[in-house]
Amino acid sequence: MLDGYRALANDVLKRVKRKAKEKEVKLDIQEVIERPSLEEYLFELVEEDAIKIIVAGPQLLTAKIGNLPSIAEYLEED
Repeated sequence: MLDGYRALANDVLKRVKRKAKEKEVKLDIQEVIERPSLEEYLFELVEEDAIKIIVAGPQLLTAKIGNLPSIAEYLEED
């Protein structure tokens, strides 16, 4: 099951890259990185001087994320 989620995440990253390129938006995307805590990982990105962080996922994930850094935005998918 995890392999399916990994493949889906990579597909989403490819789609985001393509759409950003069409809009001439510069992205710095890291490939799929698994961490025990998404919240912890987002704060690591802030420490690496990220400008904006966008996280997308199902509504079920909303409660599990915890506190987001101020530069992070969570988009609920249907």
